[in-house]
Amino acid sequence: MKKKTFLARVRWGALAMLATGGLLLTSCASDGFNEETFEGSVRNTQLENPSIDPSKNIYPTDDKSQTIIEWDVVFGARAYDCKVYDTTENPYVLVKDTVIDGRRFTVPRAEDHTYALYIQTLANTTLGNIDAPEPSLIQFDSFAPAKTIPSGTDLAAFFNVDPEDPSDVSPIEEGSEEAYFDLEPGGTYTLSEKALITNDNIAVFLRCKNKNNLPTIVYGETGSLVTAGPLSLKNIVLDCSASSECMLELSKEPSYDPISTYYRIKNFYLTNIKATGIRNSIFHDGNTKYCVVDFKIEDCVLQLATEAVKYESLIAFQAGGAKDFTVLNSTVYGNNAIARYFVRYNNSSRLDRYGFNKDADFQTMTYQNNTFYGLLKSDGQWGNYSGIAGQAYSKFVVQKNIWYNCSKQIVRRMSGGRFNENSPRTFEKNTYWNDGADMSEDEASYDTGGSILTSDPAFEDAANADFTPTGEQQVQNQTGDPRWFE
Repeated sequence: MKKKTFLARVRWGALAMLATGGLLLTSCASDGFNEETFEGSVRNTQLENPSIDPSKNIYPTDDKSQTIIEWDVVFGARAYDCKVYDTTENPYVLVKDTVIDGRRFTVPRAEDHTYALYIQTLANTTLGNIDAPEPSLIQFDSFAPAKTIPSGTDLAAFFNVDPEDPSDVSPIEEGSEEAYFDLEPGGTYTLSEKALITNDNIAVFLRCKNKNNLPTIVYGETGSLVTAGPLSLKNIVLDCSASSECMLELSKEPSYDPISTYYRIKNFYLTNIKATGIRNSIFHDGNTKYCVVDFKIEDCVLQLATEAVKYESLIAFQAGGAKDFTVLNSTVYGNNAIARYFVRYNNSSRLDRYGFNKDADFQTMTYQNNTFYGLLKSDGQWGNYSGIAGQAYSKFVVQKNIWYNCSKQIVRRMSGGRFNENSPRTFEKNTYWNDGADMSEDEASYDTGGSILTSDPAFEDAANADFTPTGEQQVQNQTGDPRWFE
């Protein structure tokens, strides 16, 4: 539902009937209310709502996870009734009928979302004052300032800098910590060769704000996106069918200093990416010692036509690894060729060697609601997590996935062959099929959840990339990538 339609149709009372979402708020003790202002300030007056300028009074916390909303005190008031709604899609309540006795509160913040704040001043009636007649509406969003890249641009030419040409400067401002680039909805872009987005530890966001009209990046024969810093790709189609290179790579020569011998990257996110014709690895670390703290694939569909892969792997950490690795609500499918591993770490990779405290932190592997089909050759292994095998700091969450023709002993290889008794792990309702046979008996020694699904997923038309399950247990439990049940 579009924001304008939502706001036009739904009234103050009706909004309160929406389902309540998560709530996290605080009020400020220094609220401006004191005996002097209550006793001698405003009396016998109908009060107005506070003035809130989204550009000044609404801003994110330092970690960008929450939004702070604040305003100047309205004298003669006793409190404020506040409601906040996420109006991006399928509108829902963040804060419902909350009385704030201060002048500041905090709500959850999601990247690239739109919000509606309704606020009404509640009067101190002992002074004869009257509530503001109706709530004020303030609309705000979490879209960061961005540079728009016009459709038709070659991204290699856009990002690459000629060191011999002083007039050729990076589109990322010097000294930046973050850089946002918007692609036009429905636009078409090329990637004629490797594009070095940044050699610094700068977080780059390459995205489209419209999740329903995705732009397309067409890779050339040597096309690849290369970076040395955090990278977030969101709402994009990647046509990799002409490229012999990896879809994504890390720079071989990062310009910043390592931590505990590893170049630490805060995050690497793929969100709502539709990739086709991937002929090489999905990701390669450039054979350089990186630690990606948070590597996440979410709401993606990745189609592989592999002809060669780096380091035998679809996700190849040849010299380093990830601290936390997550695949969520995604479909990854291929041609059962070449690749021996889905994800492979360097054998020396380990939490403490990355510079983390192994007694206070975890190294996590999360697979939840995914469909994996035809990814590895017959003697393939899902992972080689030798650095976390049997460690108490290793945490596994593996729920409601479907593995079909992805070789054998999925969980054994995922766990490096063993679990520590103290390692937290959750397994639930996973499906393992290979060569037309249920592999649950083989997997049960490691998938210890006791709820493995044994029916054939019986995909609607896997040959034509329709992975809608028709198997009784998978339908009943809604397992695999949720998109196939929409």
